[in-house]
Amino acid sequence: MKISFERYAMAENNYEGWCVQCQSFTRETTEPDAEGYDCPVCGENTVIGVLEALMTGNITVKSYVAYGGYRCKIVSADAYFVRIGNGTYAFDPTLLSQAHAECFKSFIEALRDKTDLVIVDNTNSTAVEMSPYMLGASAYGYEAEYVTIHCDPIAAAARNIHGVSEQVVVAMHERMLNERLPPWWKSAM
Repeated sequence: MKISFERYAMAENNYEGWCVQCQSFTRETTEPDAEGYDCPVCGENTVIGVLEALMTGNITVKSYVAYGGYRCKIVSADAYFVRIGNGTYAFDPTLLSQAHAECFKSFIEALRDKTDLVIVDNTNSTAVEMSPYMLGASAYGYEAEYVTIHCDPIAAAARNIHGVSEQVVVAMHERMLNERLPPWWKSAM
């Protein structure tokens, strides 16, 4: 099903889940890359996160038309785990290096293709993790912006499907709050 970029962004920001059975957003508090959550409408365990829905083709984002329109590409290390799982999210922490390398390669390809809007959907909690993307965007003439979506770390830990402990999620949250970014980087919260 095609949805607008605005609707996708709203679903992602609100942690909405997409029910494959109902073909609509039916559930709140769903991790973006989740799968197998229960649907409050049909009662089946067919709700997947909005990013998972996008990566598996259950939803596609229409070109956003405003001021001439633009093309959007979302890149994520999680896409690697969906690809190696043949459409099913198959997280393996031993493959994180390969997943991030493939994500960065997709990012550079999107920049080379002159994609109008490129979104990196990863847990970039330090300047070291963000800097390749910020530098790449700058090298290709893009105006990059680092966007922080605030979330209670305890709630985030409960939603995560990567097996990351609450203690580690809280530490990541603290690290992100205390991270000093280069002053020339544009950021939004």
